[in-house]
Amino acid sequence: MNLKIATLKWLSVAVFTAVFATSAMADDDVSISAGVRLWNNQWQANSFPLTQAGVTVASHADSGSTLATIPVVSLRYKDFGLSASQFIEKSYTLSDGAGSADNKRSETDVNLSYAFIPGLSASIGWKQVKWSDVEITGPTLALSGNAPISSGFGIYGTGGIGWLDAKAANFQTLKADYALGEFGLTYSFDTNSNVLKGLTATMGYRFQKITGKNAPFANNRDVNDITSGMTFGLIGRF
Repeated sequence: MNLKIATLKWLSVAVFTAVFATSAMADDDVSISAGVRLWNNQWQANSFPLTQAGVTVASHADSGSTLATIPVVSLRYKDFGLSASQFIEKSYTLSDGAGSADNKRSETDVNLSYAFIPGLSASIGWKQVKWSDVEITGPTLALSGNAPISSGFGIYGTGGIGWLDAKAANFQTLKADYALGEFGLTYSFDTNSNVLKGLTATMGYRFQKITGKNAPFANNRDVNDITSGMTFGLIGRF
C-alpha cells in the first residue's frame, strides 16, 4: 500500500466519522478525535524464508530502527467508540547475518470499544498486516485504561490478543496468535477552545508479536514476528 492509498483510506474514515457525529442529537455525548502517532520500531522475525542448499528454512532476521507514521481517527458516542489507524507503508531491511532483504510493511486496525467505567474500556477489532507477498488478518480483543496523575500528566496502558490467519504464495495458510502490550505517559494541554476541546501528547513503549503456528518452512515449528519500540503521539479532540 503506497502513501496516497493509505492517506485516502484514513481521510475516508475521518469523513465518515464527521458525518456520523454531525447527525447526532446530543453534542455533549459525541466527540471526534484525530491525530498522528510515530512508532520508532524494530522488526524481528524468524519467519523470514531463506533457501539453504535448495531447502527453505526459517532464519532469524532483524531490522534497524525505523520511524513509522500512524494516522489515527476515532468517534465516541456516550460509552461507545469507533476507531481506525493506518500504519503507513515503510521500508525495512531485514538481515540474518549472512545476507539481507528489503521488505515493505503496513498495518491497518479498526476497533469498536465500550467504556465500562471512566478510564477503562474493552474493544473488539480487526487487524491486517502486510509485507512482501504475506498478508495476515483476523479479529482482536483488547483492554485499555488510563488514569490522571497530576498537573496534566497521566498514565495509559493497553493489552490485546488476537486470532489471525497468515497467507502467502509460497506456503499454506497458517493460524497465528497475536499479542499486544503498550504502556506510557500522557500530557493533556489546556486548549481553552470551543472547537479543539482537548489536546493530548503521549509517550510510551509498544510491543507486538505474531506467532505463526506449525510453519511448514520451519519444520512445522512456531515462528515469530515481533515489532517493538518507543511511540510518540499527538491527538486532538473535537
